[in-house]
Amino acid sequence: MLVFFLFLVTLAGNAQDIKIEFDKNHDFSSYKTFSLGESEIILSNDEETIDKPKIDTWVKDAIASELEAKGLKKTDSAGDLTISYVINSVQRSQIENVGPLGGTPGVIDQPRSSMRDYNLSSFIIDLKNKSNDLVWRVNAQTRVSSSVETQEAISEVVTKGFKNYGKPSKNKRRK
Repeated sequence: MLVFFLFLVTLAGNAQDIKIEFDKNHDFSSYKTFSLGESEIILSNDEETIDKPKIDTWVKDAIASELEAKGLKKTDSAGDLTISYVINSVQRSQIENVGPLGGTPGVIDQPRSSMRDYNLSSFIIDLKNKSNDLVWRVNAQTRVSSSVETQEAISEVVTKGFKNYGKPSKNKRRK
């Protein structure tokens, strides 16, 4: 069983939280090819206007581009790594107390709070080897409110999630 090393990266962009899990002693140099496996996109009712096939294309293009930049080749047959992902999005509301300076001057008993709707999305990308062992996982949560923000968030999660893919751990470099 793999013992996963956990990195926590917090991004400012769209209030993202990204966790990358992998075995710090794993040799990633043996992987030369990848194939795209299963995916699932679950959107809240208000997001159904965003085309799921479009989101799927954004995700797969971003992943393929990032892994190809790392030296891996995409294949339609079974690759050394199989990539799968899940996106689950739910609508949330955030209520904030704006305090006495948030009101209109001279108006008494004015509500001192504001409410903002946003979508909280979980985005998990798994890389498994031919033995079906999980070797890399990107687990992100992001807030988005438009399709443009969705595409930007996908790109940012993939870029940050694979930033250190294939690099030897600091412990191995010292030896």
